[in-house]
Amino acid sequence: MRRIRTGLLGIAAFTLAATGLATGAASAAPAAGLASETVKCDPAGGSATFFSPNKWSKVNVQWCVKTFHNSDGTYAVQPFVTGDAYYYWGAAWYHDKAQVNGDSAFMGGTIATAVNGKTLASGSYNSGRTQDGTLLVTGARTQVPSGTFKVTFTDMAKHEGYWSTHSGGDVRPSTQVEFSDHTVEGTIP
Repeated sequence: MRRIRTGLLGIAAFTLAATGLATGAASAAPAAGLASETVKCDPAGGSATFFSPNKWSKVNVQWCVKTFHNSDGTYAVQPFVTGDAYYYWGAAWYHDKAQVNGDSAFMGGTIATAVNGKTLASGSYNSGRTQDGTLLVTGARTQVPSGTFKVTFTDMAKHEGYWSTHSGGDVRPSTQVEFSDHTVEGTIP
């Protein structure tokens, strides 16, 4: 699988803002009971690009963890993955929008949160189907103690989209884009 780093995050940043997972340091007006929140993403300031086996589909991906510092002094983390899905047609890339051909794209995988080596949350999550080529998978918001947190994203992939078909029940292999397993780490005071 080919991996390229890019600086294309415009739609991912829009998705984060629209879903309340906005990037940046502390929020201007934290929610009740929330002292501050921060977001740590990898790669910072960009995304990693992954392709389908035949290079007809691709996704720009960024793995993130939002840290919440609650007004009572406790902390919580919420992992999420953003992705911009595209398909190749002719000599250009197009956003993999809903119902262009077959089913609209979605992405999913397993997200696990551990602190000081102890797993606190783990589960499989999906983005739901995209209407504009933008995908967002959000893991469980988990209360965490002080220490080093490690969020692991495994078996993540984009499924279906423009090049998919359900005739005969088959899904063309060009629709699936698998991402490498990834870890985001940080420290809770």
